[in-house]
Amino acid sequence: MTQLTKFLSLGFFAVIVWVKLIGITDPDTLWYKCLVVPLPFWGIVVFGAISAAIVLYRTLTFNDCPEAAKELLEQIEEARKDLRKRGMKSL
Repeated sequence: MTQLTKFLSLGFFAVIVWVKLIGITDPDTLWYKCLVVPLPFWGIVVFGAISAAIVLYRTLTFNDCPEAAKELLEQIEEARKDLRKRGMKSL
């Protein structure tokens, strides 16, 4: 099961539960007006907050690769030498 399938299944289930809550609840109650009606909005807010937290966490724990950086610098220098050999002048 892919992540998209899991996400869509969970979203479909949440919509069904919300529609059922709207159908069985009296529209004049405070519980209905304060919780049931704005539930999709709060779901989107929570989803956004969790997504932002995941992106922030993964950005803060991003690993450095000193070996790869050294290899890249060597390849850049090799390319510069090759271009100089072919007659390309540096800026």
